[in-house]
Formats: sequence, C-alpha cells, structure tokens
Amino acid sequence: MLVPTGSERTVTIEPRLWMGEDGIMRVDYGLHAHITLEAVREVAQRAYQLCPRPHLALVMGQRVAKVDTDALRFLQGEEYQRISVAVAVMTRTPLEKFLMRMYSTLHPPTYPVRGFTDEEEALRWLRGHGSLQEE
Repeated sequence: MLVPTGSERTVTIEPRLWMGEDGIMRVDYGLHAHITLEAVREVAQRAYQLCPRPHLALVMGQRVAKVDTDALRFLQGEEYQRISVAVAVMTRTPLEKFLMRMYSTLHPPTYPVRGFTDEEEALRWLRGHGSLQEE
C-alpha cells in the first residue's frame, strides 16, 4: 500500500503494474507516494503473477515522498532478484537521480539498477540487459 504524504488526510493508492508489449514490466507508484515494505511486497507478488520468470522492469513515481528502509532492503534482496533481470528507475530531477545512484552504490542490490531522467534512455539500457523471458 502507498500512503501519500504532505497533506492532512491519508489516501491509500494501489500501484499500477503491467507488462508492456516490449516485455518490460512497468510499475507506477503514482504521485508523492510513501513506498512501504507492504507496497513492494505486493508489487513483487503481482509482478510474479504476471510473469513468473525474471524480467526487466521500469519503475516510475512522480516525486516519491519517502521509501521505507525495510522496503529498500527487500528490493535489494534475493527474493526480489528472482523476478528481476534489471530495473530502471525514473527520477524526475537530477537530485533524485543522484540520491538513487548514491544509495545503490552504498547498498548495492543483487541485480543491475540505474536511475534515469529520460524514459527512452532507460528503455535502451534495459534492452541492453536482455531478458530471461524467452528461456
């Protein structure tokens, strides 16, 4: 579940998740999301139901407000690796991209992850990692 922050009321948002025709999983956390461990576990479960083999993923969020430490640990772990070949994360500002790169350097995940401000560049990078879907 995602809980937007920064307002006097709390609204629960379901992340959107779909497999593109290009074989790349899309995950959209929406605007000002607070990404929790519960949310990333739900996304992982739904992604596995859509495609039980490891796949490429493009993760989007508009001005993500917060990502819980437990959620980041889960995303770096072996359980998430079973569905991930490589993950491109769309960042909207150079600062977000820098922070994501810094965190990934200090706490490296078990699969390739990179932040992008340009979606076409992100998709090219993902395609360069191939996919295990055909195997």
